[in-house]
Amino acid sequence: MMKNLHLILATLIILLHSPCVQAEENADNRITLNIPKPLIEDIIDKIMPLTFEADSSRLEGTITIEKISSLNFQQQRISGHITVNGQDLSLVTSVAGQDIRLKLGSANVDFDSDADLRFDRKQQTIYIRPLVDGIDAEEALQNGDIGKAMLLFLHGREFPLDLGDIKPVFAETANKTITVSTHIADIHVIPGGLQLSLIPVVDTIAK
Repeated sequence: MMKNLHLILATLIILLHSPCVQAEENADNRITLNIPKPLIEDIIDKIMPLTFEADSSRLEGTITIEKISSLNFQQQRISGHITVNGQDLSLVTSVAGQDIRLKLGSANVDFDSDADLRFDRKQQTIYIRPLVDGIDAEEALQNGDIGKAMLLFLHGREFPLDLGDIKPVFAETANKTITVSTHIADIHVIPGGLQLSLIPVVDTIAK
């Protein structure tokens, strides 16, 4: 992925000759980069596992997403198979106005889920929101179903993934140092992967 991006940016360097050029806010100045499913799966494998504290009003404990597999990319939605592990889980219930913590222990659960994606351009952060259908919240909590209780914690919650700007590319000429940095303008789910819209910023410094 980065090699292809570097080639694109190197082409921009050749075409730009002014002392300092910054991309304007229009589609013509943006770079479109498609990231295919195999590369995304490889990235996900490398960042797993992801651990979160279940800090909801009804569920307490530590939840770890162990694995995400069988990804499928459609327009603006991702689906896949998720393996989750829960440790030291407790269910908080109310009896006669008093909160009671029922210790559930540990559990593992596998499930299929859709997920929505939202990109915050200012923070350069992707928010992934799992959507788990077919679970009755009150029934699961009243029955003390550990697996379903974990799924309820994941359902509808946004999990952030900080991206940051893509590192700049440097080039040297006889009398100038040229840097090209890119800022992510938007991210879309497309069939087969993700599409990044990048804003390039080109600067030159005389030697």
